[in-house]
Amino acid sequence: MLPLLFALLLQDADLETLVRRLGDSSADLRTQAADQIEARGPGVAPALQKALDDADREVRDRAKDILFRLEPTLFLDDLIKTQRPLKLQLPTVPHRFWGTPPVIDGGWFVLGRRIWTEKGVVTGTVINTDWWPQMSGEVRWDVVSITSGCEIPVLRCRVHGPSRIFVPAECTDPVTVRIRGVRRWVCDVPVTFRFPKQGEQRRVGPYTVTLNWPSLEIVAGENGSGAAGIRSGSTPRPRPREACAGSGERQARGRRRPWTSSPRSGSWCTCPWRSPSR
Repeated sequence: MLPLLFALLLQDADLETLVRRLGDSSADLRTQAADQIEARGPGVAPALQKALDDADREVRDRAKDILFRLEPTLFLDDLIKTQRPLKLQLPTVPHRFWGTPPVIDGGWFVLGRRIWTEKGVVTGTVINTDWWPQMSGEVRWDVVSITSGCEIPVLRCRVHGPSRIFVPAECTDPVTVRIRGVRRWVCDVPVTFRFPKQGEQRRVGPYTVTLNWPSLEIVAGENGSGAAGIRSGSTPRPRPREACAGSGERQARGRRRPWTSSPRSGSWCTCPWRSPSR
């Protein structure tokens, strides 16, 4: 028991010595110390976190650099805060779009409507809601309500909703469409194995990246939704974090031309069968 304890004390003292050498006056010694610390893997993270408060700026900077490669999840919030303004900018809508589309960070919605007639009789209005992305990611949304003087019940297609919904009435101006959704965007998180060892791991948020040469195994934790959003290579990517796109009320404006059924479409949503849901 005593020899084991003595060996552990020597190992800890050696690590402390290496951390102090990160501020050595010799560039070669600083580089060697950094390489030896990083080669030990994520287990040195507590010592490096302690070094972030060191009085020597050189020690602080090198410790942070090593820690970023060994435990990138510790810097995930900083990466998100830095990248979000660059990746979710308020875009400028091209002049080819008629009117003023509802704009949010990362893209805009284009709203339109068509009068639906059957056998020459107006039976309702089809509301189109299209998302034009200007970001790396996705937006999932739904039409919460449609108001034309008062709130109107809507019918939804299980295939085309929420991009296309049906209002069983002829909407009169002004028509207000209320949208609510979730915006998912991609945050780039570099994962580095400078001194690769079989089975070595890195944590990135809810994901665990394991080096199983010649492949990388990526497993999502309880809060992750899968590894589909991670690219193998020098910069694996976790699935983007959720960010609420918010809700708002917008007027649906567009050309009100009749849109009649045909033998091929069979319904207002162009499905060959009717499958509405409220």
